[in-house]
Order: sequence, then C-alpha cells, then structure tokens
Amino acid sequence: MILSSGSAEGRNKAEAEILRRANGCLAAFYDPDMAPATAADLRREFVLALRELPLWAVHRGFDAWMQSKRRRPSPAEIAMEAKNAMEPYLREAARRKREVLEVREDEARAKAGRCSEESAARIMAACGFTAEGLDAVRRSPMASSRDQAVQERSESGIKHWSESADPEGLEWAACYAARAENTLIIEARAAQAKLSGMGDRERDEWLAARTPRTQGRTAGDWGTVGQTLGGEA
Repeated sequence: MILSSGSAEGRNKAEAEILRRANGCLAAFYDPDMAPATAADLRREFVLALRELPLWAVHRGFDAWMQSKRRRPSPAEIAMEAKNAMEPYLREAARRKREVLEVREDEARAKAGRCSEESAARIMAACGFTAEGLDAVRRSPMASSRDQAVQERSESGIKHWSESADPEGLEWAACYAARAENTLIIEARAAQAKLSGMGDRERDEWLAARTPRTQGRTAGDWGTVGQTLGGEA
C-alpha cells in the first residue's frame, strides 16, 4: 500500500487526522455504552487499519460511508471504502507501468535483433552482393546466374582496354575520331537529321521505302530510331 507520509511527523499528523474522522463518524451514529478505555481502543483500531493508506483515500472512505450508510462502521469497512476509491488510480498506474515495460521490451528485442555492420557485410557477401559480384553481373548481362557471371569474369583473363582506359585519355579520343569517320555512322547521322525534319506520315513513308522490315509500323514505333541510328555509343 501507499504510505500516507514518509516522515514521523507526517505519520503522526495523518494518524491524528484519521482519529478525528473516526470520532466524527462514530458520533453520527448510535453510541453504545462502553468504558472509556474500550472506546479509545476502538478508535485506535481505525488508526491501525487506515494508517497505511493515503490520507485522501481515507477521507473518501469516510465520506462514502457517511453518505450511504445508517450505522456505525467497522475499521475494515472504512478501509474497504478507501481501497475502492483508490482502485481506478491503481488500475491506471498499472496500465502505465505495463506500457513502459512493453516499450522497454520492444526496444530490447529490436536492439538484440539488429545486426552489426560486420554481420551485415558477411550476410551481403554470402548472398553474393559484393563489389566483385555486382561488377561481374554488370559486365555479363547475358549470364543466367550470378555464379556464371563471376565465372565468366574470372575466365575472361585479360581485361579489354576500354575497362581500364581513361575516358578522357588518348585511347578513347582516337576511338571517337575513328567512329566520326566511319561511313555508316556518317550516314546514320545524316538520316537522323533528315528524320528530325519530317512529319509522322512522311517519316513512315521514307522508312518504308528504304527498309522492307518497317512494313506495318508507324511513326510512334520509330520514335527512337534516330537516337539508335545516330547516337554516340
């Protein structure tokens, strides 16, 4: 139970208040003839029964009895009324305590289930998500599995010069220059320029006249033809 006060002085004041309420309550009802010592012992029993309860609840207990009963109470009956007054507050306190414990348990479970960076790296590596594996998949898009891509990558031996050459270096500059002089590239770029200035119908007719495989297609189907023919590789 909740003590009415922690200090000796506070307990004495609380017991004096309980005794005052008990005297007032008993005086309101029939007072049987009894020896003064017996009457004092009876009042002392109220103090003993109620002093461990919060004083506000003791007041509620006496108030409830005075408002609804027509006889003298026993110490146990006032204690029961006081505990009834405390019940909603005790339930709410218990609910809040459970919520706090549940939050702490959830946090503990989440912390226990969260793996470290090292563990995460090992799991990723075990599943094949490594820099080497991802690079192999990127360079072997036709491979049927990651393992096949890695194997093809390891068996390829010498890297192609384009894999290590500086994109801004002389090798790539020479490649771009050679492509610029390529007849097919020149014709494709000229075709792209011509297509860009045509309407949809004119473009369909022009393409159909030059490529039998275009029969039945529309301008919408060829929306990216120019980019394909004349774009940089």
